[in-house]
Amino acid sequence: MDIKTIAEASAESERQTVGWGVSFLLDGDLLFDTFSSEHVLEKNLFNLNIDVKKLKYIVISHEHQDHAGGLWYVLSENPAVKRVPGLISG
Repeated sequence: MDIKTIAEASAESERQTVGWGVSFLLDGDLLFDTFSSEHVLEKNLFNLNIDVKKLKYIVISHEHQDHAGGLWYVLSENPAVKRVPGLISG
């Protein structure tokens, strides 16, 4: 399994500048969580050359802003992404 960190803010200094949260890409097509900021998520995906339109799946671990903040950005760019039932409505 290939895991890439898209965004994370675990140090206090990071939380003060970019916010809380995490986002990981698994096996190149599953996005796990979407960080707290859609702008940070979008910038990091671009910098890592990850095309949001090529994502097949998205999982939100739970409905807190630091895990779901970039969700609407991903859905607006890729409405065909499959949401894992029970974790994301829609």
